[in-house]
Amino acid sequence: MDSANTPPVLIDNLQYSKWSESILRQLNVGQAHAVHTTIFLGLQNPSPIEDNLGLIEICHTLGIRFIQLT
Repeated sequence: MDSANTPPVLIDNLQYSKWSESILRQLNVGQAHAVHTTIFLGLQNPSPIEDNLGLIEICHTLGIRFIQLT
């Protein structure tokens, strides 16, 4: 395949929520080929850990990336 004749692949910035048809139409007009979606997993408070700090590593392995302290 000749790279001089191949159009570049465009990837849009991260989209966090509130998807709508108008957003998808704008991406189509801009010829974006992909969109990344991000999901953050966290805990509302540290009660699942209680006093066992070893559970922090298990939570991280399960995908938890933040724990709200208040």
